[in-house]
Amino acid sequence: MINVRELSAKPIPQKIQTSIPLQNLVKDDKDIVKAEPLNLDLQAVAKEGVITVSGRCNADVDFICARTLVQFTEEIAFDVHLAFTTFQTHAMKDEDMEYIPGETFDLVPFLEEQFLLSLPFIPVCKEVKDQEAQRLLEKYVRDPVEEEQASEASTNHIDPRLAGLKKFFDKKE
Repeated sequence: MINVRELSAKPIPQKIQTSIPLQNLVKDDKDIVKAEPLNLDLQAVAKEGVITVSGRCNADVDFICARTLVQFTEEIAFDVHLAFTTFQTHAMKDEDMEYIPGETFDLVPFLEEQFLLSLPFIPVCKEVKDQEAQRLLEKYVRDPVEEEQASEASTNHIDPRLAGLKKFFDKKE
């Protein structure tokens, strides 16, 4: 919780270094096995009725790879730049600024939203450590460059029924 009045009274930035548990946030996501707490390294500053919160957040998340079905860990890290105001007119002018009606507000919902937006849409491991997963990857996953070349070769083939039409257009040029 951030107290707007206390923050405005201090000329120096308030450091926020804590952790937020994420288990309840990701418990319904089938791609996520486990999420470590979100580590916050933020600072809050109040100036002229605007509270600015900036810094960096990170958490280690265990996913199930969509290609190989192997569990892997990835660090989810993102920068935070949030602006809050107690003046409704400021918030109406700037869509990036959040209006806070009271003297205290909770950062957790805003940070959880940022965390969810930084998660991969489809979790895919970058390197395969398991031999069985490597075999599956080689068997079922195709290289996009090879697929593109194969599709170009198939589009260059002309249907024999339209060969006469191709000759007609070649004569015009």
